[in-house]
Amino acid sequence: MDINKLAHALAKILDVKDPVFQQLINIIEHSHHAQVKNLTYFLHKNVTWQDDADAADIKELTDTVLELKQSANREEEQVLATLLNNLPYKTNLDVAQAQARVNIANMGLKVNKLVQAKQADIVQQVTKLTGSGLGGYNKQLRHRALYRVAAQNEPENTSLDLIFKHANNLAIDLDNIIKFQMQNHVNPNSISKIVAKELGVAGKPNPNEDLWETAMQKRYMSTKADMERILVTESKATQTRECAKQYSNLGFTKLKIVTRDNPHVCRYCEGHDGTIVEIKDAVVGMNVPPFHPRCHCNVIPVQTDYKDVLSELD
Repeated sequence: MDINKLAHALAKILDVKDPVFQQLINIIEHSHHAQVKNLTYFLHKNVTWQDDADAADIKELTDTVLELKQSANREEEQVLATLLNNLPYKTNLDVAQAQARVNIANMGLKVNKLVQAKQADIVQQVTKLTGSGLGGYNKQLRHRALYRVAAQNEPENTSLDLIFKHANNLAIDLDNIIKFQMQNHVNPNSISKIVAKELGVAGKPNPNEDLWETAMQKRYMSTKADMERILVTESKATQTRECAKQYSNLGFTKLKIVTRDNPHVCRYCEGHDGTIVEIKDAVVGMNVPPFHPRCHCNVIPVQTDYKDVLSELD
């Protein structure tokens, strides 16, 4: 998925006027550019990968890592440790790989902040809507920033853990890309020409060429989808939990699952349509949405049947 397809997909489920729409794309594009810039720097210097790195390059890198760690909170420090702890800073290869990981860490932290901001926004939206009457809930929220969803395997997973799970895989791939250049003794001058071509500087790129930049770009396209899916997951799960809490505060005890009026609704969701769940028994991903990636099912409150109450009293 390229950036245009990503934008088109997001536009289908997200208000394009929502700042999150462009912010997410900008974060990923900026990170992609930073990775290309990092490799291009070493290629244009015509370095020998196993030679000792310049002291200035090492200092700049260590200062960046230190600044990143100092600005992180405790939760962020834990995931940063996976990417940045115990990295060697001796050779040009070490510095290139470490800088690639710093770029990935920056992207992960920025995306996570975007997720947290959107979660807080959804809580405010749901609170406001439930307070002003329940009738317009579905219509209003459906056209807001409700993203597609991916179900989580473990309920205790946080958005930061999920983001850095994918980010760590990306870091390993980039390590391999950089090592490939060193092990195969690729001429840096020829690689520099390839970089210029892939960036559109030296003519139209050939999509059929199996180049390091093409491989890295493909990986980034996959990472874009991963990041977006995580963003969507946390948003939808937050919405469902907050709705259940608000309905409970209003005196409701049960939720009803409602699917979208859409011919593409899956059979699994159709099977849940109309089912009623006790709020105290609601478990996201099990008996309340999201049930699967891109699930757009909603929950609405169910009025208590007073006949049932009277029968229980009898």
